[in-house]
Amino acid sequence: MKTNTPEFSNTPPPIDIKGRIMNENGEPVVATVTVKGTANANSTNDAGYFELKNVDDNATLVITGVNIESYELKVQGRTEFGTVSVRTKVIAGETVTVNTGYQSLPKERSTGSGAFSVEI
Repeated sequence: MKTNTPEFSNTPPPIDIKGRIMNENGEPVVATVTVKGTANANSTNDAGYFELKNVDDNATLVITGVNIESYELKVQGRTEFGTVSVRTKVIAGETVTVNTGYQSLPKERSTGSGAFSVEI
């Protein structure tokens, strides 16, 4: 016979977390902060601040953005992350070439008109 006693879980309730994302120059970064393995995500505002609700206290945050290197951060029960510093991606060499229809020339050697392409 089964009793109607409630089942208790040892899992702590979800928490709300917040913080700020900055680059190595101390400038705010526009980024997306995602709880790894879930659809729970939020973007930073113009000042770099973010807030996520209902996060498992042992989750991992993934910080991604256009000009920054991806960064993972363990929550470990923290609700306030303060300022998180991320690294800016370094773009090796930017080359501009001019396509004349017959050949491609470096921008420095071209004269007249043509289609431009930027290779990164």
